[in-house]
Amino acid sequence: MMKSTKRTALGLLVAAAVTAAPSGVLAQPEYISVSGIVRDFREAHVDFEKSVGSQPLTAGNIGLYVDQDGKPVFIGGGQAVVNPALNYYGQPIAPHLAQIQPEGALMLTGAPDMSVNSSIDAYDITQGIDGKGEFLPAPEPDYVAEIPTIPVPTISSPNQGDLLYSNDDHTTFDQDVLCDSLTIENKHVIHIEGEVVIHVKGDFNSSNFAKIQIEPGARLTMFVGGGVVMEEYSKINMETGDHTRFKLVSYGTDPIQIDNNALVVGSIIAPNAPVEISNSGEFFGVIAAESLDMSNNAELHIAAAGTPGECDFGWDEFANMGEGSNGGIQSRSSFSTWFRDVPGTNIGLRELLTMRRQPDGSYAFFNADYTPIDGDLFRNESGEHNRNFTFEMSAEFDYSECQGQFFEIGGAADIWVFIDGFLVVDLGASVTNGMATPHRQVIEFDRLGMDPTVRHTLQLFYAQRSPADSPLVMRTNVWLMTNGAPMLSDSGKYD
Repeated sequence: MMKSTKRTALGLLVAAAVTAAPSGVLAQPEYISVSGIVRDFREAHVDFEKSVGSQPLTAGNIGLYVDQDGKPVFIGGGQAVVNPALNYYGQPIAPHLAQIQPEGALMLTGAPDMSVNSSIDAYDITQGIDGKGEFLPAPEPDYVAEIPTIPVPTISSPNQGDLLYSNDDHTTFDQDVLCDSLTIENKHVIHIEGEVVIHVKGDFNSSNFAKIQIEPGARLTMFVGGGVVMEEYSKINMETGDHTRFKLVSYGTDPIQIDNNALVVGSIIAPNAPVEISNSGEFFGVIAAESLDMSNNAELHIAAAGTPGECDFGWDEFANMGEGSNGGIQSRSSFSTWFRDVPGTNIGLRELLTMRRQPDGSYAFFNADYTPIDGDLFRNESGEHNRNFTFEMSAEFDYSECQGQFFEIGGAADIWVFIDGFLVVDLGASVTNGMATPHRQVIEFDRLGMDPTVRHTLQLFYAQRSPADSPLVMRTNVWLMTNGAPMLSDSGKYD
């Protein structure tokens, strides 16, 4: 289950080699710069220095996707992070990215109840789900006292009530959905495009040859508060055959039923609910549930890798979330000024941030107290430094599958990172009596299911709002490019 990618004792990911240089660029320059915009704010701004007070590390206040202007959106409903989500190697990750994707994964609180010709085996995920003759011996379940829970994300779109799709037709979901119930039946096909979250507060039902089809590069995470019934030859995620593309999370106690010849490929997480497979129902993937009941020719095929490789992940440790917190942000309106030019509210200027090549070939930026506009713009209103500012930058990079590519960032400020418009780092600043506490997160690009044939975009949004020293550290093993090429530098102002 181990990945060949290694980490240092400090928890920083170290790749065997940095991604190959883009065409026409000399390999391994000493410095690479990225360009961004610093915006200075008055201390009187409601979200900045005098209003921050004390706030815990928070997550969930920022929407999972940027808006039409490419800016983050404050949606509220966030929570304090008591203990961070961790990847297999103990590195902090964004809470909403924590997943169950181990080899041979069957986690239960008690022994499964099996009867009448039911079976459990495993399949090699590198060979797909079609080769029934290639099934492996059944794995031993991992019995635990309790199943880890996953926080239910806040979806900013309006509640659509009871959704019913009941004709021989097609519907595309390319945005997050909030609803009271969801029913798909009578040969209706739901197409999933992009990263989509569906939150069903009540029941989810799929029947009579209905289908959920995950399109190339897409991923569906479904949170369900009521019961789940997938039956009567319905199919979910059969086209991809990749269990990581569909995740079903139950936060209730009603059963998850796969019945009457239904076929499902995915990951099921049900801390307080049973999974019931019956009447020739068939499931491929990963299950972590309160219990498992199988009857009447039910089949369970556990995802397993025949040969562990770079892209294999172990268990993530889910975050322990605390009380609700807005992160010291007053409203969506006040937040909307952070990363936009607003005359009379902020003043901006262009800023270069320069990363230096490290011995392992990666590039890193470190500053023990990142204050790039001391004495400039609104100047130092009080104290030695100008600490009321935001910084945003956008860069392109090329993705290579299973090469251990990553981006890691830490600091004592609000930090959000998006890749292709999807939130991958969620650090709401931790401030106690005006003193900020540093935190960090890493995103492993292989988690995101990105297309290696196209160029991708990384956006960083950073806000310094406390009077205390504010370190900033970034580290990556991809070439961050501006206008299609790296910005090469002889040296850096903040390296």
